[in-house]
Amino acid sequence: MLKNKLFFYTFTFTFLLMSSAFAEADPFLSVASKLQNVFTNVKSIVFILGGFGLIALAVAAIFGKIQWKIAAGLGLGLLVLAIAGSIVNYTTGMSESDAKTVFQDSL
Repeated sequence: MLKNKLFFYTFTFTFLLMSSAFAEADPFLSVASKLQNVFTNVKSIVFILGGFGLIALAVAAIFGKIQWKIAAGLGLGLLVLAIAGSIVNYTTGMSESDAKTVFQDSL
C-alpha cells in the first residue's frame, strides 16, 4: 500500500514538473535572465549601502577610531563587485556584445 502511494505521488509530482518545464520555451535562459535581474538589483543596493559605509569608515579613520585598512578593505570589496561582470566576461571569453545577447545586459 505504501509503495503504491509513493509511486503515485512520485509520478504525479514528476508529471507536474514536466508540464511546467515544457511550457517554457527555454527554461535555462529564463533562469539566467532572472539571476541577472537579481544580480543587478543586489549590486545597486550594495553600492548604495557600501558608499555610506565607506564614508562612515573614512570619517572614523580620520578621527583615529578605526584603522585605514578597514576602510581600504571596504573600498577594494566594492571595486571587486564593480568589475565582477568584466571578470566573468573575461573568463568565459565573451565579448560585451555576446554578454548583452545572452544576459540581456552587460554584467
